[in-house]
Amino acid sequence: MHILTEKDNFLLRFQDSVKQCWDQPAVSDFRKSTTTYGEFAKEIETNILMWKAAGIKPGDKIAINSKSCANWAKIFFSNQAGGFVSVQIFPGFTAPDTENLVNHSESRLLYTEKAIFDNMDFEHMPALLGAIDIMSGELLAARDGFDAVYNSKEQIFSEKHPGGMKPEDVDYSGTSVDSLSSI
Repeated sequence: MHILTEKDNFLLRFQDSVKQCWDQPAVSDFRKSTTTYGEFAKEIETNILMWKAAGIKPGDKIAINSKSCANWAKIFFSNQAGGFVSVQIFPGFTAPDTENLVNHSESRLLYTEKAIFDNMDFEHMPALLGAIDIMSGELLAARDGFDAVYNSKEQIFSEKHPGGMKPEDVDYSGTSVDSLSSI
């Protein structure tokens, strides 16, 4: 049996990459946009702070239902870095099947594509606090005050990081990678 060591923890390896490559490109949507490691780290931190402000706790599930893109990676890494459980849902499922998977997984948030969500019924997913278009970041639906938290996410970030995010602020060492993804 292989015993995992600190060097096997992909979050710590990612943390090192973020710190060393702060101004370098991290992810890109071909010919559309490129995000540096520093920008990526800020988005991760903003998501984590927003989710926690909304009452979502580490171990809670956040569903991702979209095709692969840079924003998919940002949400996935935000989940992992914050200790949340990523629930990957294939974007080709029908709307009712996706709703059932969201409910069965007990997800608290849904990141999806607007075109997919347009065929879904938010009321059929009562545990969700919100649904967000992964491509544009638009809040598609919300309940229980999530819209207020979502709309203040930059303020929440600025309160914690008044001088902005710096490489030395990146610390994913407190996150266990045991059972952070769910199928």
